[in-house]
Amino acid sequence: MSLGFIPFLLLTILSCLVGIWICGRTSELMQVHDDPHIVWDEWAGMWITLLPLSYILSYLFPKPENTLSLMMMPLFWGWLPTAFILFRVFDILKPPPIGWADKKSCWRSWGNVR
Repeated sequence: MSLGFIPFLLLTILSCLVGIWICGRTSELMQVHDDPHIVWDEWAGMWITLLPLSYILSYLFPKPENTLSLMMMPLFWGWLPTAFILFRVFDILKPPPIGWADKKSCWRSWGNVR
């Protein structure tokens, strides 16, 4: 999280865009859709889920003097499991537009990085 919100947002967007191509190509080569061995979507999804936490830590709280003091904040450790649980809920339920994109053939590779 020490990147700051804007660099973390840009890295997340870039990883999703690159992941769409990588997962699509891998699915074509393996001749499967959304194979459990393709885990790029898990990484990208978790980063998307952590974006609000990155924003909160970047803009709403004063910057700690070092990373160790950030990790000592109770808020930091409380939000990490919350973000993971939210990610898993969204990954399992696939709310709109995620479920819609997963079913459309023109979005097949996006379906891997949902």
